Amino acid sequence: MLVPSGARKRVIIAHAIEEFAEQAPPATAAKLDLKQALYLLALYRASSGAEQDLVLLPFGMSEHPFAPAPELLQPLFGLLRAGLVKISRETPTSAFTVEQSPPRMTGYVLQDLYWELPAASMALIRAIEQACLSGAWPAEWREQAPAVTRELTAHECLAYLRHCADDRALPMPTVEKTMMMIENSLTTFSVAQTYAFCWQGAAADFKQRRNISAVHAENAIVGNCQRPIELARVKQWDVAN
Repeated sequence: MLVPSGARKRVIIAHAIEEFAEQAPPATAAKLDLKQALYLLALYRASSGAEQDLVLLPFGMSEHPFAPAPELLQPLFGLLRAGLVKISRETPTSAFTVEQSPPRMTGYVLQDLYWELPAASMALIRAIEQACLSGAWPAEWREQAPAVTRELTAHECLAYLRHCADDRALPMPTVEKTMMMIENSLTTFSVAQTYAFCWQGAAADFKQRRNISAVHAENAIVGNCQRPIELARVKQWDVAN
């Protein structure tokens, strides 16, 4: 019997969702790593969660972005694999990319997903909130905090440089090249100071003044950020925020 393509797509989606549902959530918040705790709480708050809500709206409906850069959405799959959240069957099929032959899921529009919270995850969220209020973090969270903070702040700078480039109709350099420059800056300078270097790197009249190609502009943005970073470091300048 020939299954209609719409129904077949829903079957493929349901199968892919079920593959994430094998793991039970950890018993206590202390068994989560800091990134899991951060993402679980952020997802709950960004998706209009209330105490009684076990199905959360897509965070794409919020006027506030879930994360500063789309690269930071990937750890949501870690929540799924850990059994901390599930993808709700209320999610429209448009939020998934499906191939019919061979039948498989190839992509998710994460900001359009509806999320289900197991009851155990609600208890974990309350425990995470209490730990934040009291400051009584597990020792592992304190050890992991510097690395998590560096990752978040670097992506905030990446998002700002993208904003500056978009505002000036300049192409962005590769993420890898850009992140190397940003992480280098953050070893010495603050986030606000790194913003200042990003703004300089995407100077408003750069492309027009130099009469260069878009490809050259793309490659030059990182260099235009990096040079003042190194100069300010060597000369120990007091960089304005």
